[in-house]
Amino acid sequence: MATSNFLKQQNKKKCSYCGNEYTKEDMIKKGILVFKGSTLDENGEPVRICSNCIKACNEIYQANINKITSKNGVLDVSSMTPSKIKHHLDEWVLDQERAKTDISTEIYNQFKRLKRIAENPDANKNLRIEKSNMILIGPTGVGKTELVRSLSALLDLPYTIQDATSFTSAGYIGRDVDEILKDLYNAAGKNIEKAQKGIVFLDEFDKLRKSNTRTGQKDVGGESVQQALLKIIEGGEFDVKKDKMGSSTFKFDTSNVLFILGGAFVGIDEIVNKRLKKNKNAPANIGFGGSPEAKKPVDYNSIAEDICQEDLKEFGIIPEVLGRCPVITTFKELSEETLVRILTEPKHAIVKQYQALFSMDNVDLEFTEEALKEIAKRAKKRKIGARALRSELQEILKTAMFEVPDMDNVRKVLVTVDDDKIVCKYENAISEEM
Repeated sequence: MATSNFLKQQNKKKCSYCGNEYTKEDMIKKGILVFKGSTLDENGEPVRICSNCIKACNEIYQANINKITSKNGVLDVSSMTPSKIKHHLDEWVLDQERAKTDISTEIYNQFKRLKRIAENPDANKNLRIEKSNMILIGPTGVGKTELVRSLSALLDLPYTIQDATSFTSAGYIGRDVDEILKDLYNAAGKNIEKAQKGIVFLDEFDKLRKSNTRTGQKDVGGESVQQALLKIIEGGEFDVKKDKMGSSTFKFDTSNVLFILGGAFVGIDEIVNKRLKKNKNAPANIGFGGSPEAKKPVDYNSIAEDICQEDLKEFGIIPEVLGRCPVITTFKELSEETLVRILTEPKHAIVKQYQALFSMDNVDLEFTEEALKEIAKRAKKRKIGARALRSELQEILKTAMFEVPDMDNVRKVLVTVDDDKIVCKYENAISEEM
């Protein structure tokens, strides 16, 4: 009997914070995990924390974040600086230091504008501080959209992400640009005051470049949409339809709405390279006198920081839009090393997401370093940035996700490399980290 009690006691996992004890059987039935850390308590035992306490701590943290950063719908800039904003972005998006620094600075300036107006509604009569809309340039899957999402979460602001290619000029098949404002209004819970301080991210904006065709037909999906967007980007009051019939409208002032225009801008590197060579009187890449150096393919990362408004105008963005978007920031292509880090380090890391899914079946999911590197290598070949990582993991884990829920004896899935192939090995021992 004594031996039985001893074994039963050894089978328990105690949370150092709430004091509750959980047996492995309880953990399986109730879905409660107890994680062992490297820190020791006063008795020399490893400090443990249960998933219930982790959840409670996260709720407190999120509540404090909102209290610190938001006050009556306006960022309390006294407790926030560009470096603190960037620190938050660092937790969600890896590398891209220039982009995060530029965005953090402009977001901080935007909220100083809002605070100034909130404290003195007549402030703009003496000195109007213009907002700084932004253009984000970078290959697909490098973190542009993720940065916008994480900013909105930090600042407790409504935001809407729009596909710029879905819009056409008024009177043509497609969406009218004023629907952007209706979507932002809905995202704000139909609170017009909050909506008028929101963020609009126009993805795929580069697809609205001016058409080079000379057919005489109106460019309804390119330059015309840029012209239509210009009206709401520069700021003003608009009548927005509440429904498709247009039977009722509401007023929407875009003066304080921050617009972020993003896209891959495929081919912009060639334009920049051409300009730089011209300015340096570099030999042309033509004829028998062409320079071998000039024939090398353009390395996007090497010229990314040289992109300017002149290049965007040459690309096909109209000068009026460029005039309303003074901030241009660039993202770099992701290396294999960065892709490995993206798999595991961010708060929402893809590996963490799949580990959470497996944990709901009381199964540990682990990856060897070799496997993570191979996954990153494969994703890099797809040339779609971090988006390829999920596809790779889904392909690797699909069999395990189908089989493991029916296998009571499996408590760990190890993803490793065997004979140059990524394989999933099933193990029946509960992880010591539990």
